[in-house]
Order: sequence, then C-alpha cells, then structure tokens
Amino acid sequence: MVDAFHGDVLGDDFIVFATISDGTPGIYELSRVTKDPKYAKVATNAASWMLANMYYPEQGVCYDNIDSKTGEVLKEYSPFWKTKEKKDQKLFDVSRPNTEGSLFKDAYEFSGDKKFKDAFINLCNSLVEKQGPEGVWMQFMPNFVDVHSFHPRFSLWYAESLIEAYKLTRDKKYLESAAKTARTFMKAQQSNGTIFYDNYTDGKEPDKGSATGSAVSLAGIVWIELSKEGYKEFDTAIEKSATWILNNRYAQDHPDPNLRGAVLETRTRMKKNTVWITNRDIGTSFALRFLVDYMNFKY
Repeated sequence: MVDAFHGDVLGDDFIVFATISDGTPGIYELSRVTKDPKYAKVATNAASWMLANMYYPEQGVCYDNIDSKTGEVLKEYSPFWKTKEKKDQKLFDVSRPNTEGSLFKDAYEFSGDKKFKDAFINLCNSLVEKQGPEGVWMQFMPNFVDVHSFHPRFSLWYAESLIEAYKLTRDKKYLESAAKTARTFMKAQQSNGTIFYDNYTDGKEPDKGSATGSAVSLAGIVWIELSKEGYKEFDTAIEKSATWILNNRYAQDHPDPNLRGAVLETRTRMKKNTVWITNRDIGTSFALRFLVDYMNFKY
C-alpha cells in the first residue's frame, strides 16, 4: 500500500504520503464492517513503514514524497515545486503535519501500539500550533501564501483529523482549531452552497472555473461533527451543502453513462494551450459520505 504514486502532475515517479493516508480510512472501515482484519493489517503495515521513515517528531511533520524507483524519502527537494521553480526549498516545502485521513490514529486503534497514538497527537498539536489566523495552513502546499490561495479540501482534512484528536483525548483545543477552519470554509461557501476550487484569504473573489462538490461535502462532514459537539453556528451551512448536493447531480439518463447520477466536480485547466475539463469522481464519493452523515445527523 505504500506504493501509492501520485498519478497526477507527478505521474508514477513519486509516492505521496497524503495519497496513502487519504486512502486508509476506507481500508480500516472495511475491516470494521467485515470483521476481517486483513485489510487493516495492510494499512497498519504501511503506517509502520511511514512512521519509521517519514516522521520527523521534533518538528511535528512527516516528509511528503518518496522516490518510487529507489524508495528514498525526499528530505531536501519536493518535485511538486519543479513547475514553480522553487530552488531553495526549506523543511516546510518538503513536509507537512500530514494528518489527512488520521492514519496513525486508526493504526493505534487497530494495533493498540502507543507509538501511533503518540505520533498522531504530536502531529495534531503541530497543527494547532502552526494554524494561521485565517483558519488554514498557508505555509503548506497546496495552499500558496504568495497568491493567498487555499485548496478546497486540504485544510478540511486537517480539521477532520483535529476532531478525531478531540475524540481521542477530549481536549477542546482541537475542536476550537477545527472550528476556525470550518468558519473559513463557511465564508468560502456561496449563497447557493457552491464551493469553488481556488479560494483566497485576501478577499479576492474565488475562481469560478471549477465547482468542487467534494469540498461542499467535506465541509459539510466537518460542520456536522462540530454541530454535534455544540457548534450550531454551522447548521445553516450544512443545509446549504445538502441542498447543493441533491441539486447538482447529472441526470440518470445522461448521454455519457459514466456521468449518470454523478455529483458535479468540475476541474478546468489549460493544457498545451487548450482547455481541459473533467468531472472528477471524488465529487460523488465525498457526497456519499456526507449524505450518510447528514441522514444520521437529521434522523
């Protein structure tokens, strides 16, 4: 499972920490549902390797990338920056707290090994410490402090992990940190519930070229968890997300069978001077998660 190469701009040359950890919650859930530990064992084996090779406890981060051909953990250079021509790379250019997916928490709860719990809490403490006044983490890509833009899901994954840290410790500092992020995304949500791909901390209007259904859903998931803990300020935003998801699906008789019933997740880029547009399937997968949580929250 460690061999989770990026597949997008980095192709299959590099393995990305978050590509692995984003995928592990479903693996652990599969073991919980089926009562078969083999799935969780695979994810925990991956977590063990990553803890031993990618975790930098003194700085509260994990390195981002592995060379898929050699297995080398990249500690001084991140290939994500090659298109940005950033030659003088610092620690935070090649690492992040990397709590997306709460991998080490799940590994601890499955294995009982305290080293995973200690790492998870250390990384979540790092998140609280490094969170900016905007409620997001602008020093880490794919947020870009130079243009004041923040990614539509990245900081929400961190907020979700902070809620998991609260459940593990009952320390409300994690909830408060998650709520700061949740408020930022409530501001980014449009009046009709839309959240766009590129949003900005300096008041600039979002880039409306890409409507991001996965962000509408993931924000809703975080808002629901916070509302359950007493943060009722997010209830209106939750309803906007629910309405948006139900209203922004492709028809069941759409001419393209791949799109039938899918939730809107448009991604628009320029490639070789032409417009490239796709509807990513993560819009639908996050919507399924949100709708299950919404049903349990409401009914």
